[in-house]
Amino acid sequence: MTQPSVVRIARLPEMRLAYFEASLAPEAVEEADLLWQRLTEWQQQAQPRVGRIDVRAIGWIIESDATPERVTYRVGVPVRSDYTAPTPAKTTLFPGGAFAYCHADDVDDMDDAFAAVRWALDERGYVARSGPIEIYLYHFNVEQHPVECGLLVANADGGELLAARGHEGPLPIAQ
Repeated sequence: MTQPSVVRIARLPEMRLAYFEASLAPEAVEEADLLWQRLTEWQQQAQPRVGRIDVRAIGWIIESDATPERVTYRVGVPVRSDYTAPTPAKTTLFPGGAFAYCHADDVDDMDDAFAAVRWALDERGYVARSGPIEIYLYHFNVEQHPVECGLLVANADGGELLAARGHEGPLPIAQ
């Protein structure tokens, strides 16, 4: 990253997601790319009813399933609560919560962004409540893939950092 890493905290809302998942080696970039490609192809075919106007897609690792050799990686898109995703997609409720994140201008900057978030958590005494999460926002340059990289977090005692806001507006990271 060319600019200093700034770590912010915003509240991610609870969201219903249509998603795909795979068990991958932790550094399996090509396989993760194929999973994103499957999601994109499914979106083009299924044309799901969009559930958010600010979040285009989410990628996340399920930490509870992680081993040194494999991680469960999910990629998904927000959908309306009344939408039934056609197979092979599955649906889940993404829990939302306080999200410590750092912006990456492109996917090549993601490792630095996640490192900045982990450092900030240690400095501030926060604890991670999730595995790594990638939030892709809507934007107009199709050659770029900006992403907010972060973790759901809590105070050291496990308490909430930010109060729930509901679904009244776009995410603070999209404003």
